[in-house]
Amino acid sequence: MTPGRTNLGPLTTEFTYPASCTVVVKNCETCDGGWQAQTCSDNTSNSQGVQDNVDCWPDRDDPQLPTGVAVNGWGFYSPGISCPVGYSTACVATGSKDGGWPFQFVVLQGETAVGCCPT
Repeated sequence: MTPGRTNLGPLTTEFTYPASCTVVVKNCETCDGGWQAQTCSDNTSNSQGVQDNVDCWPDRDDPQLPTGVAVNGWGFYSPGISCPVGYSTACVATGSKDGGWPFQFVVLQGETAVGCCPT
């Protein structure tokens, strides 16, 4: 396994985000942007003290796996069959072929990475 890769487990059923995951947390007091799927915590990696809300992710092989830093890419699901409900495939990278978008994790030979965006 390549360092820095965390396979969260298989994603073999279509996942629907809970309604609570649509709440937006602002980047800062004067910012126009924000993040969804976050929860309040004692995370010192950002000024808001938020981190990824585990309830906004599909089930994992290890349900106790901590999320760490907010919006920093917790891991990936493999094998995966589809994007979550309300999302569609936006980009694809296979093996060492660059898909034209920055994927946080190394895509190994024989693997396909799919980026999903809101429909």
